[in-house]
Amino acid sequence: MYVTNAYRMDEDEALQLASDIGVGQFISSSPETGLEATIMPFVLKRDESGQVHVQAHFAKVNRQWEDSEVMIIVQGPTAYVSGVDQPPEPDDAKMPRVPSLDYVAVHLKGIMRHRDGDTAFATAHLKELVEKFDGPSGFRVR
Repeated sequence: MYVTNAYRMDEDEALQLASDIGVGQFISSSPETGLEATIMPFVLKRDESGQVHVQAHFAKVNRQWEDSEVMIIVQGPTAYVSGVDQPPEPDDAKMPRVPSLDYVAVHLKGIMRHRDGDTAFATAHLKELVEKFDGPSGFRVR
């Protein structure tokens, strides 16, 4: 994603925003299916070495979990900016001002690692994911 320097976030700020939003479009590609995207919640963590890990849960029937390389697009606030809301263009402008879009997005890229069959990890992850979105008094995974 192209980002001008005026709007670029530092890595910690971008990761915090992604973690706070906690939902993204997981985009991957395989020779069999081509490009695929699945929107789903996730938990973002750093390990002791500072490596970033995104933990999410694909349904077993969603074959996208078999892909390896993934990009996760986390979309923040988005707003249309009308040309009416912009300052008038100078008389010598080569191009007219046009409406625009202000948005916040974070792109995370990496390699998926599967934890298929690791029931203890899956249960702990699902508990953490549900608590993140349901809060302390919401639904609980047993």
